[in-house]
Amino acid sequence: MHLENQDSYLTDHDHSLFAVADGVGGYKGAKEASEIAIQGLKKRAGVISDDTSFQSALQEIHLEIEERANLLRYQNMGTTIAAAKVLPDGLNEGTVITANVGDSPIIFFKDVETGELCRKVYTDDSHRNENPSSMFGIIQFLGLPNYKIKVHTSKFHYASGDILLICSDGVTDNLLAPIRRGVDPWARLSTLVRGYRSAQRLAESAISSGIKSDDMTAILIFL
Repeated sequence: MHLENQDSYLTDHDHSLFAVADGVGGYKGAKEASEIAIQGLKKRAGVISDDTSFQSALQEIHLEIEERANLLRYQNMGTTIAAAKVLPDGLNEGTVITANVGDSPIIFFKDVETGELCRKVYTDDSHRNENPSSMFGIIQFLGLPNYKIKVHTSKFHYASGDILLICSDGVTDNLLAPIRRGVDPWARLSTLVRGYRSAQRLAESAISSGIKSDDMTAILIFL
């Protein structure tokens, strides 16, 4: 059991780039891997402008972490990454491009009633799709040795008042876990995000649930 928070995060308002990296627990160098990922994104923030440049940036960071792990002789040193680039068009709306590797969530909340409370805008690289109750078992991450990672991207329109949540999986695993029969976990998450309007309070709520012991990091982007 580790005592350090192995998450790192980026809130680069100058380049409208945001990210959460969750070091893969159980292996040496997890915290350093998440820091390398965030610093690598920060260094490339100015050149990330579309899905192709986003993918290239994360592929390069993947190799940097793998090289560092080889130097330190740390087996499976790595991190997830969940990131978003906001591209406003000057008319209170614009485009969001997301990129992720691993199981750190990116969730989009519309300001208006659209029939959906929120929408996942990332690909979950874990076993949750086969078994929703499985909170562990990651499929790929940055730094995974001798592995050609697949960087998942998405692109969608936003309007003023929409909200984007980027967080480590500990946050959503705790908040989405069924509290009692008949409670819609996504409705619960939507209510908390819209009611709290605070990433800190969201993380604190996840911690207090006590369902899964994990690092908790959350970023709320008010578009």
